[in-house]
Amino acid sequence: MNAVKDLLKSGRTVIGAAVSPNGDIAMLADSGLDFLLFDTQHAPVEIKELNPALQTMRGT
Repeated sequence: MNAVKDLLKSGRTVIGAAVSPNGDIAMLADSGLDFLLFDTQHAPVEIKELNPALQTMRGT
């Protein structure tokens, strides 16, 4: 998340997407977006359900 903060502090525009952990995370992680937002407050998603999606994104 620090990369996004750094971009914002430098005055750059960041582009991201709100995603479902069941979506095509690998494609989105490699799409050039600055961030992906997993909404765990307004969706019935438990933190443990995010692990596969986060592991898919690791290193991108």
